Amino acid sequence: MKRDKARIKPFCDQLAQLWETHGPDLRFGQIISCLPLSIDRPGHDPFFVEEDEMLEALQRTFSQEGKAARTLDAEQLDSLKDRWEDMMFNLYGTKFQTEEFKSLFLDTWSYLRDAVDCYGVPHKVVSLVAYLGKFNGNNQYPAHTPPWEVDVCGKFVDALLYGLENPLRPYPSLDFYGGSLVLEPYMHQQLRVTPKTFEKVFTELAEEYRKNDYEGGYDYYEQEKLPFPYEEEE
Repeated sequence: MKRDKARIKPFCDQLAQLWETHGPDLRFGQIISCLPLSIDRPGHDPFFVEEDEMLEALQRTFSQEGKAARTLDAEQLDSLKDRWEDMMFNLYGTKFQTEEFKSLFLDTWSYLRDAVDCYGVPHKVVSLVAYLGKFNGNNQYPAHTPPWEVDVCGKFVDALLYGLENPLRPYPSLDFYGGSLVLEPYMHQQLRVTPKTFEKVFTELAEEYRKNDYEGGYDYYEQEKLPFPYEEEE
């Protein structure tokens, strides 16, 4: 496709006007780094964007809404990291709560859908993603929490990490940007989960794990001479 080179100077002039009027203190690299999130397409990919759509994205980037979104983005990221820090601390004690994990997971999932763009996981978000790895690197069950629920938590964390690895997998209608995760409850079995089906899938899978893996209760673990990973609160 041959494009008219006459479009270039007007585009640059409009960019200059936006830049001078709304963000003269920004470096060009800062503008470029903020731009993808203003592009309304899967992965926020600027590669296929024509100049007219790019100008619309630039206008959104320089708008008050765009500035507020960048501030909220930083505040939200710090808040999520603080919540994961508390979660990891409680994971080894008695204060871990499954409902708290669910809320934090859904908020993290939502945030990463917006933060991860066509260039991959932004550097500023890597520390948040690292908490997901730390969670699944835990080698003990928290006291007073049913282990089957903790197992399901781990499966969802795995699914989110899997989605981040290649956001456009498995196919466009059910990809990461489309709001889906691919959960693997058992080997060679896959479930596709959306935020709307999250609670239902979590509850059903926890019950399935309880029946399949923990139905024997204390008797099973005593017979196998293993410590039962769950203590009922008195």
